[in-house]
This record gives sequence, structure tokens and C-alpha cells, in this order.
Amino acid sequence: MKHSADIGRVFSSRTRVSCLGAKLMYRINNTKRNRFTVTLVRKYGNAVQRNRAKRVARESYRLIKPEIRQGYDMVLLLYRSEDTLSNRSRQLSDLLHKAQLLGKRHPLLPSTNDQ
Repeated sequence: MKHSADIGRVFSSRTRVSCLGAKLMYRINNTKRNRFTVTLVRKYGNAVQRNRAKRVARESYRLIKPEIRQGYDMVLLLYRSEDTLSNRSRQLSDLLHKAQLLGKRHPLLPSTNDQ
């Protein structure tokens, strides 16, 4: 998703789930594919930190993408947290599982509740 109107519609939807460090907002888009974008809270850090956080989040989405149910617009809102691939992947997996958008728990990603 690249248009602010599309992102605004997802933000205004009431369907959202959250965990420590991230929040996922989503809505049905009436297509057979998903649209995904990452956004950050204000004052996230400098440009290098913001770009790294978005890059890591997009990579974690790419890795879990085949297991996600199709037909949704999703916005991942990131809060200050540890920006590692394992941490962001675990967060995204938990959020998708809470939203019932994930077919099954990814076998390589333990839940944050398991720790």
C-alpha cells in the first residue's frame, strides 16, 4: 500500500491487535492478495534507526508471507523495541495469530508467551 487514503482506511478500521512493541491493523480488501505496509510511531529515532526498523519488519513479513490468509490490507505500527529479525518475526507471527490471519504457527518462531 502506498496511498495515504488506503492506509487511512486501515487505520480507521476497528480491527486491530497488539503486543509489546507492535500493533497490527487490518481490514478485508476484496481482492485475492494481501497489501502490507510498515509505519512507525512519532519520534522513533534517527533516519538510520527508522529505516532499519522498517527493513527488518518487511523482511519478517516476507518470510511468513506464504502462511498468511489472502485478501487483507495490513498496517504494522512499530514502537521502540529491539530491531532484530528474530524479535520482529516473533512479534509479527503473534499478531497474525491473534488476528487469525495466520494458517498455523510458524515452526521456527516460538510465541512470545513461550519465553
